[in-house]
Amino acid sequence: MQKHGKEWTLLGVFIVLFILMGILSPDRFLSIDNLQSMAFQLPEFGIIALGMMVIIITGGINLSITATSALAGIISAFVLSSSMADGNIFITILASLVTAILVALLCGAINGLVVAYIGVSPILVTLGTMTLFE
Repeated sequence: MQKHGKEWTLLGVFIVLFILMGILSPDRFLSIDNLQSMAFQLPEFGIIALGMMVIIITGGINLSITATSALAGIISAFVLSSSMADGNIFITILASLVTAILVALLCGAINGLVVAYIGVSPILVTLGTMTLFE
């Protein structure tokens, strides 16, 4: 197989699935609302995929990455909604973003500490913390 053969295969699978879904359900799949929804979700999936890529390249696995991002988002939204009455929107948004980053770092540190210092298998640790974070 050539150097970029897998990428072309994935592109072909994407095109075939896009055409198939467009034929099977054109009124839902090709609607403006559905295409906008997919476009808004893609950057988030890309960021999560980059984080997962680093883990997989180093030989690990993290099953709790989606639960971690959801927990960070929920706590960030809670901070954002509870601080809205303060008046300074810049400080409120900054506090919400910092809170999300700190929650995600704490979740990752818990996973890393248990794997590195206790020696539990990464798949078991992240499966357990996924349940905990959910």
